[in-house]
Formats: sequence, structure tokens, C-alpha cells
Amino acid sequence: MSLTAEQIEELERLCIETRKWIVKMIASSGTGHVGGSLSCVEILVTLYLRQLRVDPENPRWHERDRMLLSKRKFRF
Repeated sequence: MSLTAEQIEELERLCIETRKWIVKMIASSGTGHVGGSLSCVEILVTLYLRQLRVDPENPRWHERDRMLLSKRKFRF
């Protein structure tokens, strides 16, 4: 999957906006994990907008892709 320079610029812009929202949400709630949230922005934005089959207007669409994201803490 190759992207044009314009598509890359748009994804970069959306990543910046997403980071702003993450910081605002964590600040307003008074708690959160900034590092974990900010570290995966490019991956999640690109997956959601370029790879996953989703329809924000139809969130119950049976054919939609589903993604499970976990940062599970393991004890050894």
C-alpha cells in the first residue's frame, strides 16, 4: 500500500490532532498514561483510516473489522 505525499501529510495532521485530544482528555480527567496513549497514535490512525473496514455512520455494521488492543502487564 503506497501513499501519496498528500495522503501522508493528512495522516500526519490527524496524528497531531489525535495527540492534542489525548492530552486534553488526560488533563481533564486528572489521570491517565500519556506515554502509552501517545506511543501508538500513528499505528492506530493509519489502521483506522487506511486499513480497517469501518463505517462511523454504521457502528453496528456486521461486516466491519474489529481490532483488539491490549497492553497487558505480565508478572514473572
